[in-house]
Amino acid sequence: IEGHAKLIDKYHSNPSSPYYATVRDEKIKFYDPDSSDPDYMARICYTLLIAAASEVETGVENLWKHGKSLGRHDYPDFGKYIPRNYFKAFLAAASFCWCDEQHWYKERDDLPWEVFLPCLSKFNERRRELLQVVLLMLDESMSGWRPKTSKLGGLPNFTFEPRKPIPLGTMFRNGVECSTGLLVYQDVVQLPEQQAAKGYQNEASQVPGNNIVVLPHTAEVLRQVEGAGVPRGGWTGGMPGLVA
Repeated sequence: IEGHAKLIDKYHSNPSSPYYATVRDEKIKFYDPDSSDPDYMARICYTLLIAAASEVETGVENLWKHGKSLGRHDYPDFGKYIPRNYFKAFLAAASFCWCDEQHWYKERDDLPWEVFLPCLSKFNERRRELLQVVLLMLDESMSGWRPKTSKLGGLPNFTFEPRKPIPLGTMFRNGVECSTGLLVYQDVVQLPEQQAAKGYQNEASQVPGNNIVVLPHTAEVLRQVEGAGVPRGGWTGGMPGLVA
């Protein structure tokens, strides 16, 4: 997230930003060039975003409440870390820190996968740096469709898979490092033509004596193996096999 504080300030400097007036009037700034960590404010917000996932409270307003709650522990009181409007301004801009600026002020329903994919690519890159993968288990996960005011719920497309507990939403192809159980590679399932353009599909098969092309499901496995960095002689999938 290095450099994100400056990007967030730049995003809100444009009148097209939904928080332009709030940021201007409250003099909200994320980037501090005089600090030993100029991205300090952005790091706090990312930390709180992760911490919020462990709270039973929903909505930004409830996360800033303090004192006794109706549950077993006090309200989160995130206000002791950062003002609420700072966090709202962060939420409005953070997802655009990963993508090209041409996507910054588009209508939410018109946003392409290119807004999200750079973040996913960075995730995959960082996991490859942290994990040496020899044993790779392939799986799938589903981010459930939660529409509010639009047909697609803000997604460029969604997948229907009836065998999933939540059958409709965004599907991910997951590669899991077996000894730790950590996700090391993820690939979002897009439209068929976009999937085909990702690599391997319809290429000539490298299996000796096989004159057919690589089929879609095989191509997905090959991309997972390559993306996770499984070396020659590694193991992948649900059955033993050498990675060529």
